[in-house]
Amino acid sequence: MQIPFSKFKIFREGQEGVINDVLSSDAKYNIISAPTGVGKTIIGMLLSHHKQPSLYTVSTKMLQDQILSDFPEAVVLKGRSNYPCPRFEEFGVAADSCVKKGCEYEVECPYELAKSAAMQSKYRVFNLSYLLAETNLSRGVFSGQDTIIVDEADHLEQGLVDFISLDLGKRDQSVLSGYNLLEPEYYTKPETWKPWADQCIIYLTKDVNRYKAALSNTSSPPEELIKSYRRVKRLLTKMEIISKYSDSTWLRYESGDKIIYKPTWLTPALSEQFLFRHADNWIFMSATFPEYFTYCRLLGIPQTETNYIDLPSPFPLENRPVYYNPVANMSYKTQPVELPRMLSAIKTILNENPDVKGVIHATSYALTARLMGLNSSRLLTHTPQDKEQVIEAFKRSGRPLVLVSPSIERGVSFDDDLARFVIIAKVPFQSTQDRIVSARLYSGAFGQDWYQADAAQRIVQMCGRGVRSNTDHCKSYILDSQFTRLIQKPRLFPVWFKDAIVW
Repeated sequence: MQIPFSKFKIFREGQEGVINDVLSSDAKYNIISAPTGVGKTIIGMLLSHHKQPSLYTVSTKMLQDQILSDFPEAVVLKGRSNYPCPRFEEFGVAADSCVKKGCEYEVECPYELAKSAAMQSKYRVFNLSYLLAETNLSRGVFSGQDTIIVDEADHLEQGLVDFISLDLGKRDQSVLSGYNLLEPEYYTKPETWKPWADQCIIYLTKDVNRYKAALSNTSSPPEELIKSYRRVKRLLTKMEIISKYSDSTWLRYESGDKIIYKPTWLTPALSEQFLFRHADNWIFMSATFPEYFTYCRLLGIPQTETNYIDLPSPFPLENRPVYYNPVANMSYKTQPVELPRMLSAIKTILNENPDVKGVIHATSYALTARLMGLNSSRLLTHTPQDKEQVIEAFKRSGRPLVLVSPSIERGVSFDDDLARFVIIAKVPFQSTQDRIVSARLYSGAFGQDWYQADAAQRIVQMCGRGVRSNTDHCKSYILDSQFTRLIQKPRLFPVWFKDAIVW
């Protein structure tokens, strides 16, 4: 098999076999579980090469740029807000402010030029948010693909739920209050949502048309006018979804100053309408997935139409041991009594690793504060506001610091000497104080399956922060006895992870 990309010359072990497996598969959905080090991006790009027309989709714009640096043959396309508007260039306005049909600046519009280049390219790289918006809300010129490859596909279900859901912030509430339609009178009854949404649609459609006319006839873009147009256009789209798809399985709840309408689970109908109708075949890739049955159920896809490929870790087993030492039960009810034993065990691990850096996963800021109470000069933590700066300072420091954090289970790499040990102080079950989490958990047997599969996946991610190459090595410690509940169900974990557990 030839590699058509200039920066890649040879295959890593196993890559060519995976590609051939997918190309020979009759399944509509191919799921590739490829641990760190396998090199799944080249697998995905080569599958994109062979399955035309296709799209390669990642979770963030930053990852789009990273792929472009590795694959200069590709064309990256982002949402309109990432490109300047030539019509209003002097005002520094983005292209998503344009509503003027037949705009005389279209031939020089950076967004339209990028979109045209993507339409003509074999290798198109989107982010998930743009894929959902372009195929569902725009003219949909990128619908009708042979294959869509979704990298980091463990995020897919959450991204799709967020796209479908309605979040009403203060300004959104103000818009609807102006129509005297903030919410239906009996909003606790889902059957009242559709009539309310239909009424909102009437007013929002009038406002969208009014803002379009105002923006089309202005020579300078009033900032508030543009913001108002975007807001009512987004609200209109969400109300149309509420009107057509909401039912008794949806939740209405408040979070801070937001009012949220959200499906508890994706249904096959929602997945088909907003995702799967846009391509004949799908390839999902991730370093970690929830348990296979759970993942299929979350996306609303039948297992009979899937091909699941579970690849081994390419990293030596001796470089990634996971020590399970159940010193304390860190459940919500028992944590106050059990915490001293946890703190003592962590102190011991710190003393056993005095000259190297490490990471402690705390799962919440409250637990982080308790761990920082060890008063060790090595411990370092962050707030939501200074997270990036603290992580960068931790990486630059020559001291054997230990980073304590509730939010570094993914998206952050601590290569080589940046982390020689990882501690999981609490099994990362999602909080049942979250309305969606609670509704899912207590919805039945599948809710329990999802809850445990999610925690297991998070543990694999946490342990993976410190081993990033064949020569890297890092010890992981799991200290919460709640892990026993999970390891007793071995299907929750990939084989390569279970093999590394030391009892």
